Amino acid sequence: MIVATAGHVDHGKTTLIKQITGIDTDTLEEEKRRGVSINLGYAFLHENSESIGFIDVPGHHRFINTMISGVSSIDMALVVVAASEGLKPQTIEHFEILRLLGIKKYAIILTHIDRVDLSHRELIASQIQGLVGEETPVFPVNNKSGDGISQLKNYLLNEAMAQDSKSEQGHFRLSIDRKFLLNGIGLVTTGTVISGRISEGDSLILLPHRKDVRVRAIHAQNRKSSIGQIGERCALQISGIEKKDISRGDWLSACAQIPSTNRINTRLEISRHLNFTLKHLCPIKLFIGAKLISAKLYLLERKKDGNFLKAATSVFAQIIIDGQISCCSGDRFIIRDDSELVTLGGGSVINVGSIGWMRKNEKTILYGVFKSSLHGLTHGLAKRFGKDRIRVNTLVPGWTMTKKQIEVHLDEEGEKKIKEGQCLPDKVLPEDIANAALFLASDDSKMITSQDIVVDGGWT
Repeated sequence: MIVATAGHVDHGKTTLIKQITGIDTDTLEEEKRRGVSINLGYAFLHENSESIGFIDVPGHHRFINTMISGVSSIDMALVVVAASEGLKPQTIEHFEILRLLGIKKYAIILTHIDRVDLSHRELIASQIQGLVGEETPVFPVNNKSGDGISQLKNYLLNEAMAQDSKSEQGHFRLSIDRKFLLNGIGLVTTGTVISGRISEGDSLILLPHRKDVRVRAIHAQNRKSSIGQIGERCALQISGIEKKDISRGDWLSACAQIPSTNRINTRLEISRHLNFTLKHLCPIKLFIGAKLISAKLYLLERKKDGNFLKAATSVFAQIIIDGQISCCSGDRFIIRDDSELVTLGGGSVINVGSIGWMRKNEKTILYGVFKSSLHGLTHGLAKRFGKDRIRVNTLVPGWTMTKKQIEVHLDEEGEKKIKEGQCLPDKVLPEDIANAALFLASDDSKMITSQDIVVDGGWT
């Protein structure tokens, strides 16, 4: 299990991780001198056959970019709030980023409890639950004396034990967040494994540069290992490339077919806290995996929604990237303004490239959404149930707003009707299929079982 901290500067995140693990994640001399985290910090807890990796993020508003790169692939977040101060700007922004990235599991940690009385502590806890969720557990701790730490540690170990094992199916993917040279060892890259598994001696592709590398050694969850797998923090000693050829946010992948692109088609949600509107083709910064890159926002439904987006709206949008990146359907992302001061929104990649999207006809745009999403949906289901080819006749997990049964028939006549903008069977809209594909990529898709689909071959 990978756990990250979140919260305002000087609320005790780094000290909390040190109390839990015994590891001080502030390693820079400047961090120790100023008492403020600047880089991501890493620590690990190994106990009772469970292994938890911790990512300590900086809380200062100047280091939000660093925070985003640290939380893109976590299982759980510890929302740390000083009981003496309550909700602060970075508490709110950190949680909004986590929400937009699809993080579902949280625990609220109240620090500095020795500075307030019980009634005030309860008031602050209630305020934070109003933001994060009324059922979110609250753990009051004293980072100086250690009071409350054992209860929190036991909770985290139980959560790690109860966490469903992640499927190792799929190609190995890791977004590089650090690279360094070690004397006598060589080049090391680190990141969180997004999918699949890797073994010593395996070959990988560095994307988007498409350069071959070889894995010489692996450390998983801070321990030497012969394998690294989904959900683990891994350090990979690699050969076949130089440090200068690697950039933060590049991917190590076992699949050479993952495309490089300068356009991604997305389902985008605008932040609830945004106090201005976003304009068509406005410059933005895109955060995906550990990558930060300049881009523009292309609004696909301008005939319906206009040229501007306001807070809390959800739309289909294309992101035009200043350069090349590699990503896959279902990858989560965050966008910020071009000056990197304001979090604008976030969402999921529906498909890569621009085919069928740039035409102004709305029906053609929706057809592009339908085609790309249904391909991702059927491919994911085929992979999950060990089939090479499937046609999805019936899906019954209730993922649309109406919770209706979805029926899809992809024969030549059906495709012709869809392309002409006619209704799908049972009036299912292309947006429903897009949402279904995004659902499949989410944790909630675990409710799907083999009884929910009819597999009869015929569509790749």
